[in-house]
Amino acid sequence: MISTPQAKAKTVHPLARFVTKEASALLLKVEAAQIKDIRCGPNVILVVGIGLSKFVSYADLPPILGVKLPTNQDFVCWRKRWKKLEK
Repeated sequence: MISTPQAKAKTVHPLARFVTKEASALLLKVEAAQIKDIRCGPNVILVVGIGLSKFVSYADLPPILGVKLPTNQDFVCWRKRWKKLEK
């Protein structure tokens, strides 16, 4: 069966502004040069690289400098994620 390309997400996740190669590399503990492609979906991010294919949650990415400051809504999203990881 031949797969057809899927349309990109129509809605942009509020934490999508923190998605960069450097932030993904820091989270996955790899070199930024190893990351080939980052695909943002409505709920998760697919990071593709050399010997790497991993789904990552938006809430797992750290805030970065150079973008709009985190809002209270962003902190709520991160806290929910941290509570899930504690269990």
